[in-house]
Amino acid sequence: MPRFYVDKSICINADKSINITGEDVNHIKNVLRLKAGETLTISDGEGTDYLCHITSLSSEMVTCDIVDIVKNASELKCRITLFQGMPKDRKSVV
Repeated sequence: MPRFYVDKSICINADKSINITGEDVNHIKNVLRLKAGETLTISDGEGTDYLCHITSLSSEMVTCDIVDIVKNASELKCRITLFQGMPKDRKSVV
């Protein structure tokens, strides 16, 4: 099932619908060729996934109705910091 990421404060409406705008509209309509009634998953980036049905598609916006709200279990509970050690200049290996 396709998954898209949206900003919770901008796109999720009080009437249990989500409006997707921007580059994702082209991806949904023209690349994946999804139609009204098909299902997709939308993540808000804060650990919540929304199972949605597409209700309407236009050239600028895709509107979806929220069917179910699920906590995302795939995110790690701890934060990871990665460092890389850079070698000094002009080190040659013989």
